[in-house]
Amino acid sequence: MCVPTAPSVDGYTSFGAALTQDGLKRTLPCPAPYVLVADTEVLTHAPRELFSSGYADLAAKIPGGADWVIVDTLGLEPIRPDVWVLVQKDLRKWLSSGNDVTSIFMGLAATGYSMQLYRDSRPASGAEHLFSHIWEMENLTFRGEAVSHGFKVCIGSLASVKLMETAFHWSVEEALKRAVPPPTRTERKKQVARLLARGCYGTEAAEIALAKFLEGDAVTERRKLIFNRWDLLRERIFKQLIPYGEFKSLLKNAGCPLTPAEIGLTDEQFKHGILAAQLIRKRYTILDLLYEAGLLEQIVEKLELD
Repeated sequence: MCVPTAPSVDGYTSFGAALTQDGLKRTLPCPAPYVLVADTEVLTHAPRELFSSGYADLAAKIPGGADWVIVDTLGLEPIRPDVWVLVQKDLRKWLSSGNDVTSIFMGLAATGYSMQLYRDSRPASGAEHLFSHIWEMENLTFRGEAVSHGFKVCIGSLASVKLMETAFHWSVEEALKRAVPPPTRTERKKQVARLLARGCYGTEAAEIALAKFLEGDAVTERRKLIFNRWDLLRERIFKQLIPYGEFKSLLKNAGCPLTPAEIGLTDEQFKHGILAAQLIRKRYTILDLLYEAGLLEQIVEKLELD
């Protein structure tokens, strides 16, 4: 039995548990509770920042869903309709409920159920959660206190939406012109070592990054696939996203942070976190698409959450 006292995360009903193992943040198998009991009176009187954190965790399913759309469009991981609808069918309704604690909690619970059904966190998280994992492994604090999961994910979600909108604002012709040549494996090893130089990301992060590194014919074919489906990707991603300005307003109204500085991140830490996040999971996200397309670093360099 699980008895939550705040609508702060989607983990109450989930199958997995996000833990740090050997220095690396990962999601490990964990049985879900048989029973969930929540008193709406208790939830309503939880500290405001816990509600805001939960709202941000729920809002993350917008860009997280777009990441699943990406891999579905590329034929890498098909969307399972029965799992998808658990989260996405009522997501905009939950988010538009404002300060309705019950709606937000029900949305978070539904997200956990989707992870139970899928036996993976794909339905609930994408690149935005990878940013959060990086900053957590770096022991991010603000005013002497650890930053909540939801608030880190909030900044990650804004970054994900901005990355997607920036990239897919370009036509396929413009994206092709901007794409830089893929690095060699030796060059990539140096990049990975530089991004992980702090040494706080566990022993497996570099191995994961190099294991999914494409070179030769493999990267040529992947780029061809990405650019051949660029217009379809744009159409499907923009259908899934809430436009950045509107998305930011929803988060603001829920009391969520809107800039990296509000959770203690410098601009350098913020941008480093985006690049480093691409290394730590095999799961394919917008970060992998932009990296393989030769577009990631130039977009991140100019990224601002304005």
